[in-house]
Amino acid sequence: MLSKIKFMYSKLKISISKDLAITISVMLLIIGIGIYMIIKQMMIFGVMISAYSLIYLLMHFFSIKSKYKQLVNAKEIAFNAFYRYVITLLKNNNILFSALQTSLEYIDEVLIDDVNELICNIENDTSLEPFLIFMNNFEDESIKQMIIMLYKVQEVGVIDEVLDSIN
Repeated sequence: MLSKIKFMYSKLKISISKDLAITISVMLLIIGIGIYMIIKQMMIFGVMISAYSLIYLLMHFFSIKSKYKQLVNAKEIAFNAFYRYVITLLKNNNILFSALQTSLEYIDEVLIDDVNELICNIENDTSLEPFLIFMNNFEDESIKQMIIMLYKVQEVGVIDEVLDSIN
């Protein structure tokens, strides 16, 4: 579970140490107010305020998860437009690498960093590994299959042969 949280923070480009420091500071402030209320003979309010710090922590992590889901959803929507553009370029007899580079100027900015990373990884490694890394940005299985099809296009070199083999 901790690795999943670290993964979400890295994809959201949020510093986990800074975010946790702020969250813990707010929790300690809430607990401090609760203890002050307990000392001032307001036991019920003090306990309730102190318990709120746990609720605050849970709400914070649920909001991080929600932001991550929104990011993944935005990437999946952007991927569909990106994919159609790349397929169009491939049908016009472009190779995959040049199609990916050309598509950079037309894709949604939420996906640009991931496509740049894919291009850099393909330059260094022509195996399936760069495509598997790129797949980690999505949860939809059909998108993952489309990415594997892009790898097959790289292997075969011609989009029509890949589409025929799939059909």
